Amino acid sequence: MNRELHKDNAVKLDIKINSKETLFEACDYLHDARMTSNNLAEDGSAWTATFEREYFEDKSLINSHRRFLIFRKIVFPLIETTLTISGIRKINNFRPDDDFDYMFNEVSYDEKSNVYRFLFCENYSFEMEFDNLPSGNMKDMETIDKQGSFWTIGDWKPATKED
Repeated sequence: MNRELHKDNAVKLDIKINSKETLFEACDYLHDARMTSNNLAEDGSAWTATFEREYFEDKSLINSHRRFLIFRKIVFPLIETTLTISGIRKINNFRPDDDFDYMFNEVSYDEKSNVYRFLFCENYSFEMEFDNLPSGNMKDMETIDKQGSFWTIGDWKPATKED
């Protein structure tokens, strides 16, 4: 059965960032999301990036196809998401190579130096320091006509907050 993502029915996230914990929550949703370096903007105290993230909020839109008894291909829609972080005092190593795709991995926090480190899979990272607490938002904008997929062995289901 093939299910389509209808733009009017998509559950869209809008996470207000006002602490370390809410920044980490927003970045958890962006794990493995792709961004193009030319979709970045920075004005000194704010940083904005547009990502294509995996859309797992509606489980009915995730398709599974079995191959060779044990292999399973999982197919899911993608959604365009904007992450805006403000209240920035300093950014180190902000601009990556032009016109290159990066996959977001994680954000970490060093308590000693009060620095947040944003890590991408393609050996790209940058650091941010804030005047106070991180602020901003992560907001789903619109569904896109692309799909993501991966292969796995056995059964798979997306993680939930209860897991």
